[in-house]
Amino acid sequence: MRPLPIGIQDFGSLISRDYLYVDKTEHYYNVFKEGKYYFLSRPRRFGKSMMLSTLKYLYLGKKELFKGLWIENKWDWEKIYPVIRIDLSEVNTRKGTLEDGLMIQVQEHARHYGIELSGADAATCFRELIHQLGAAENKCIVLVDEYDKPITDYITEPEISEKHVNELKSFYGILKGSDEFLHKVVITGVSKYGKVSIFSDLNNLDDISAKPESALICGCNQQELELNFQEYINLAANDFGIGKTELLEQIRYWYNGFIFDTKMTEKLYNPFSILNFFSKLDFQNFWYASGTPTFLTKLVKEEQISPESLEFLQATDLLFKSADLDKIDALSLLYQTGYLTIKNVQMVGVTRIYTLGYPNHEVRESFSSYLMADYMQDNPSQISQGLIVELKLGLQDRDWERIFSVFNHVFATVPYQIFNKTEAYYHSLVHVTLTLSGYMVFSEVITNKGRIDTVLETEDLVAIFEFKMDSSAEVAMAQIHEKKYAERYAKKGKDLFLIGVNFDSPERRINSWIVE
Repeated sequence: MRPLPIGIQDFGSLISRDYLYVDKTEHYYNVFKEGKYYFLSRPRRFGKSMMLSTLKYLYLGKKELFKGLWIENKWDWEKIYPVIRIDLSEVNTRKGTLEDGLMIQVQEHARHYGIELSGADAATCFRELIHQLGAAENKCIVLVDEYDKPITDYITEPEISEKHVNELKSFYGILKGSDEFLHKVVITGVSKYGKVSIFSDLNNLDDISAKPESALICGCNQQELELNFQEYINLAANDFGIGKTELLEQIRYWYNGFIFDTKMTEKLYNPFSILNFFSKLDFQNFWYASGTPTFLTKLVKEEQISPESLEFLQATDLLFKSADLDKIDALSLLYQTGYLTIKNVQMVGVTRIYTLGYPNHEVRESFSSYLMADYMQDNPSQISQGLIVELKLGLQDRDWERIFSVFNHVFATVPYQIFNKTEAYYHSLVHVTLTLSGYMVFSEVITNKGRIDTVLETEDLVAIFEFKMDSSAEVAMAQIHEKKYAERYAKKGKDLFLIGVNFDSPERRINSWIVE
């Protein structure tokens, strides 16, 4: 089997060392063949760097690297372009200045091409480099990776982030006045909230992030997964002792579901998670390990977005628009960073209404862990190790005493000064806690007779929860029966549990429950 390219972001290294490669060259060709200035937003670890690296070798005319790929006989290899690739992920602004980091990269390109630069700052040197390289017949290619990293790294430090916005605006502004020396410009990043400020002068920048034709430019769809990872799929099925169909269903549940185009053309896998799954042959939360969304969880709480609503949120086309740094919208940022994705599109007149939710179990578990950590002011990894084990074992054994002990542990751990003694607050904590079990959890489920507070569904059970505060579990159970909540789930063929619960607000705990 060809080795998995975990951690490799250079196309030349990947091909020359015969790593597994999902051929994206047809998509690159179709997306970038006609325009000139492009902007692409995708979550972290989604293949943006590999895309830019592949484009670099294409424009450098490295035909030998593309042998057997779709583009081999479609590309004009006689045309060789000078390429400038600026990678902001390599600029460590904790140890040096952004200006110094930009200057280092510009000077490295100048040395590579044998050019002497006389400018005193990075922007001036960038202009010199573009003008000298682009003066020839084949003009210059500029590729910018992670354009927004110096902003996102300091998103909770507005003075520094604003300073970086101004520096980047000056640096990228060089592109506007260098049009005659440029053949293509491709800029990538995670967010769009700095895009308006930074690229305000580059008014011909084509944002391809949500276009259907760009749907497959990064990531991997089901067909690509089954075609390129066939040997690894067979290996994993044997290792787990299950059939190929069952394995693929589990992989889909854990890692599939990202949608970036407004016509919902493709559901995608994050390449980082897929590569790590086949490497370790274990269903783990790899997304959780690749970044820390603490700012996002705080933003969700500040905008009073309930955790249970993250399974079903609605938005308009404004979701895809850029925003100013000082007016960051939680839903837009959750979508751009990959924690929410498009689940449905509905036309209301001429307006599109988008339904958003978690793309898959991995992301749901990851964000729930951080939400719980924020509630409990604890380490997410410690929460995962403790709570998830107790919940899974409790559900496996139908040990409701054990499960409610977990709930009360959570309530007791939340610091007193931030505890909100409302039923909605208790409900949110219960929802997030149950989500960590790894099973499907739905809150505020509408029936023809009312709203079920929470439904938990596993492979072999359905649990219907009704919550009351400073009342009694009997009252909660009476409502379950009165509203006939069980009818909706009676024919699923699973063990059905009806659970009435009462919160004791003075004691900050569940003081009674009934299970039928």
